[in-house]
Amino acid sequence: MNAANIGACALTLNFLARLFIEPPDARFIELVRENKVFEEWPLEPSNEDSAEALLFLKEGVATHDEAAQTALLAEYAALFIGPDNAIPLWESVWTTKDRLLFDGPMFDVRDAYAEYGLASPNPDHEPDDHFGLEVSFLGGVMGCLAEAAEQDDTEAAAKHFAMAGRFVNAHLSRWATRFLEVVANHENASFYKAVSILCADTLAQAADLLQPGQA
Repeated sequence: MNAANIGACALTLNFLARLFIEPPDARFIELVRENKVFEEWPLEPSNEDSAEALLFLKEGVATHDEAAQTALLAEYAALFIGPDNAIPLWESVWTTKDRLLFDGPMFDVRDAYAEYGLASPNPDHEPDDHFGLEVSFLGGVMGCLAEAAEQDDTEAAAKHFAMAGRFVNAHLSRWATRFLEVVANHENASFYKAVSILCADTLAQAADLLQPGQA
């Protein structure tokens, strides 16, 4: 088990999740620049498209100004808020026959969160199967897995490995690729085109690390 790569995936997933949960405000972008997040990206891109996306984000953050911030907020709104043709952020809309919110997959996701003492921040109004929340959960479990592996706690590592693999197979593998492709190909996507490409690469690397033979 490669604890370093698992930890790198965890850090990357947690950061990317934040970008889907809510639009990054000016202070967040400033912190990204100050902390050289894209210059010191935890996970090596696995392909040229991801490397180019990472460079695009690094250069964009370096020159980010008030106009760019206004454009970024408008981009997030056009992609995910609408009012016309917004891209759904919830698994149940992508994977159920009737494309309904608060449908079957959400309850399974809620149960998975509960196993780690977690809950959606606004469960009455925001379905638990939000893309950002699912990615954040996977990042958190992989972080626990990396820590357990580093401490040679084989029992805890096996538990976290099983949960992470099960969650990917039961949820993210069923819709994340399609969702991220739609975002990346949207006519209004610029910042989020790059974010989606990086996220797809990170999830693919995470899935590889969680294959049964890697335990």
